[in-house]
Formats: sequence, C-alpha cells, structure tokens
Amino acid sequence: TFNFIDESLHAKWQTLRINPSEVCNDAAFVRRASLDLIGLIPTEAEAKKFVSDPDPQKRAKLVDALLARPEFADFWAMKWADLLRVEEKVLDSKGVAKFHGWIRQSIAGNKPVDQFVREILSSLGSTYEVAPANYYRALRAPEDRAEAVAQIFLGVRMNCAKCHNHPFEKWTMDQYYEFAAVFDGMDYDIKENKRFDSNDKNNFVGEQVVKFVEKRDLKNPRTGKEPSPKLLGETATLPIDEKRLAALGQWLTSAEHPLFARVQANRIWFHLMGRGIVDPIDDFRTTNPPVNPALLDALTADFVKSGFDLRHAIRTICASRAYQLDSLPNETNADD
Repeated sequence: TFNFIDESLHAKWQTLRINPSEVCNDAAFVRRASLDLIGLIPTEAEAKKFVSDPDPQKRAKLVDALLARPEFADFWAMKWADLLRVEEKVLDSKGVAKFHGWIRQSIAGNKPVDQFVREILSSLGSTYEVAPANYYRALRAPEDRAEAVAQIFLGVRMNCAKCHNHPFEKWTMDQYYEFAAVFDGMDYDIKENKRFDSNDKNNFVGEQVVKFVEKRDLKNPRTGKEPSPKLLGETATLPIDEKRLAALGQWLTSAEHPLFARVQANRIWFHLMGRGIVDPIDDFRTTNPPVNPALLDALTADFVKSGFDLRHAIRTICASRAYQLDSLPNETNADD
C-alpha cells in the first residue's frame, strides 16, 4: 500500500476476494494525471521527458507541478462554476466574468474550501462589485436557494419534502420550510435590465444588488403560517436580518458538521476516480450508504486536518496505489 487510502480499500478487497491490477506504467500515469488535474493531455515532449526520467519520486513531483499550473485553476474553476450555476442567461456576461473570475482566483490562491463556501453563502451586494453575490442572483426563490445549498454543500436532496415528509430520509415538510425561511426576505434591486428575451422572466442583463428586506413571502402550505428560519435539522430560530447567512455559513462548514466535509471529500474523489464513494455524489441519504465507509471516514478526517485544502486532498488521492492502478484487468481479476 502507498497510503491510508489503500489500507481501507485493501481491507474491503480482501473481504470480497478481489485482486487489484498492477500499478500502471509511466505513460498511462502522466496522461491520467494531466487529464484529471488540468483537463489536458500532456504534450509529446512532456510525456517523453516524464517516461525517461529515472527519479523514483517523479509521480509525486508531476502532481505538484500540475497543481501549480494556471490550467489547474482554470479546470477546477469550471467544475465549481457548473455547480454554482454560473451561466450567462441569469447572470449576464459581466456577472459571469466576475463570478467565474472570483472562483478561479480562489482556487489559484488555494483558498480553503470551507472559507470559499462561507464567502459564497454570506455575500450580498452588487453583482458587479461583490462577485459571489451572483450565486443568489441565479436562485430567485427561497425554496430554490434552500434546495441548492442543501444539495451542493450537504449532499441532501430536499425537494421531496416540499410537498410531504421525505419518503427516503428523515427530513419533514416543516423542516423543509424552516430551512427555506433562512433565505426568505432576499430581494433584488434591479439597476437595469436589457434583457434580450422579453418572454423569459429569468433573462437578466444588467447590474443587480442582492439584499435583505423585511417583507416575507414564504408560507408553509401545511400550516398556512410563516415558518421560523432554522438550520436544517436544528431547533434554534435564526435572527431575521442578514446575520443569519453568516450563521448558516459557520454552521454548514464547521469541521464538526456530519456532512459538509464528507460531501466535499467525496466530490474530489469522484472527479479523480470517476465514481463517488457515495454515488450519486449529491445524495447522502441513509438509504444510500458509502460503498466503503472506512475510506470515506479516513478521507474526510484527512481533509479536515489539512484545513479543507483542495490541493492536499488531490495530492493524497493521486499518491495512492488505488489511483495509480492499471485500468486493464489481469489473469487474477478478469472475472471480477
């Protein structure tokens, strides 16, 4: 084994009587690592130089070199931009450029993932001046905000609980609306709208200011009353003003939170290995357990210990024998 990842996997493989393939050759590794980390295949010169290098530490050094390249920030910013709905239809081209630029700069500077998410969740103001405020610009209703935040950052699919208690999870309809109430009262000061599609009310072109107002629109259809804003699964009521967003960010990204770090570690694993330890990666319900709980626990603990360091997590997974295995079966595992 190369590191703790392999220890967890080998224990599972022994139980299932599965033999792994051999470690892949250098040509396969340089192509695999380049595609996974920067989204590009290596040039012929880069590949030849790597294959002919006799240094026994060259794989670790290659990963470090790829993590330092500007293409790494480009590639992983694209992954986050997909998750955070950075699209021109709702943000306009300037909003997209501001938000994407901020995401890319955060990754280039190796901003800890927990800090990155807290800044997104607590951002209000002009979508041209406060780049992460564009996240809420794309989500126009409190229910949409609650569902997106729960699914992206906690791996919880809340939409079933909108109309009835969740059939496959512990979340109730009341909890759904209490969490949605955290995002109620958010409004938009639309400075201008030069929309190019007059039939699409979600088409915006122009600066907006995301803000909190006293007006409350959300009602729990079961009771007909305004729900009290509460964090998911918690009993304490949050303050009515925008301070609740800071409270949300602190609670959600806490190292003690049972889901946040696990979801982020699992997502990084998915991007490097092609399938999550929990799969689908945004469906962390009790009836969809991790395929290897010990591995996910170990990855999560290591991620938290590193200070939610994206590059550390990638470096750790790439250093494992599991990541470096050949994709081709051999005589001992062809039938597995």
